[in-house]
Amino acid sequence: MVIRVQTRDNEPVDKALRRLRKLCNNEGLTRITKSKAYFEKPSERRRREARERIKSIRLACRAKEADAQKLMNRRRKNRKGRPMAGAPDGAPGEAGAERGHSPRRRSAEPVAVGSDTLA
Repeated sequence: MVIRVQTRDNEPVDKALRRLRKLCNNEGLTRITKSKAYFEKPSERRRREARERIKSIRLACRAKEADAQKLMNRRRKNRKGRPMAGAPDGAPGEAGAERGHSPRRRSAEPVAVGSDTLA
């Protein structure tokens, strides 16, 4: 693996060195050199790799949940008083109306339970 940094005209050495460090970090070269500085027992290496796998799985799940949450928020925005796709013109979009849900009860009248009615 060869990493090259070409200096531009009248570029300070500090800037070129900073670009070199950034390239090394992006390629993972600094992490590899630090890990190779000391001997790592095979059992410790397996444990570290297992931890890294679990961490990457967690991050992937978190990203997937965030994407699902964004999608749900987008869907909720579409439901609030806007016409639904395929609805006739002028019809407000009711939440759940296309899925067969009945609207919520808004009256304070007693509800009949079984054969007995409340009076």
